[in-house]
Amino acid sequence: MLHQDRRTLSVHVPYDVRVPVEVPHGPAIGIDVDGTEVLALSLGGKLGTGYGSLLERLSEETRETGKACNKLFPLAKKADGRGDAAKASRIRRNNLGPKKLPVKRDRGEASIQTIVGQAVRQALRSRPVMLAVEDLSHVRGRTKSRKLSRIVARWMRSTSREMVEFGVPGEMFSP
Repeated sequence: MLHQDRRTLSVHVPYDVRVPVEVPHGPAIGIDVDGTEVLALSLGGKLGTGYGSLLERLSEETRETGKACNKLFPLAKKADGRGDAAKASRIRRNNLGPKKLPVKRDRGEASIQTIVGQAVRQALRSRPVMLAVEDLSHVRGRTKSRKLSRIVARWMRSTSREMVEFGVPGEMFSP
């Protein structure tokens, strides 16, 4: 392939690769998703310590940012009412704009994914023959506590499940 703009040439050569299939030989384990750790194993032990504190920290940062933004919305509206469109525009652009929040959110999600991935890899290291995983598809919506609702919203249920499904060559059971 010739890349005119980069002035480079790359050659792609396909070839067959033999990947040895590792037969599962470990015990059958059950995985329970916990609020403070990523996984709790049926054999005993918890994996992904620090997960709960990370979720709480990210939840608190989200709350504080929202609180600060909520104070600035009326200021921008007041400036508009006075006819000071330049000030209102600066407030909206520099303080309420969509630049920093998505970056912070993505960074937090990357941290969560790292902890979840490490815990799943550690759980699957024993190459279990069968794996029973808790179904968390029903855990959604509001709870009695706003803080808990924010934490539950940050859980990466689908990511955890995909990582587990990808890593298990044997049989998987979801009650």
